[in-house]
Amino acid sequence: MIHASALLTALVLTAIATNAPAVFCREPITEYMDRVSEIIVKLEELSRVGMNTSSVENYLNSALRLLSKSELSDIEKNWVENNLTLAEKELEKLWASKSSFQLWKNMHLTVTIALLLTIPLATYFFLPKAWAYVWFKTRRKWIVKKRK
Repeated sequence: MIHASALLTALVLTAIATNAPAVFCREPITEYMDRVSEIIVKLEELSRVGMNTSSVENYLNSALRLLSKSELSDIEKNWVENNLTLAEKELEKLWASKSSFQLWKNMHLTVTIALLLTIPLATYFFLPKAWAYVWFKTRRKWIVKKRK
């Protein structure tokens, strides 16, 4: 999930750090890099927990796609600003529900493991009884004759 945006951000940060005259111009990117890096750190943490962060990734990817341009118009700067703001708001919602998500995830895992562990025990105790019951029921109408 996070790999695409992390890869794009790493590419941007590498281009800035190495002063590469590469694909990215430094001006539009530098004013937003603090916000983008904070978003990515929180995004990676939430993604590591297992939460669905696709909406935040979409906002961030669209903002980074525009930031990769050499020069941004005012409309594009507003678009980037709005996408980063929406990403931050969505991150705050996800971050607020992180602890309850972890609790429910751990409870689900515990219940699943407990149910899987009861299968051998249930088989051990109930299969012989069920087998005997079925065996007696199917042979109930048999008539036994005395041997001579």
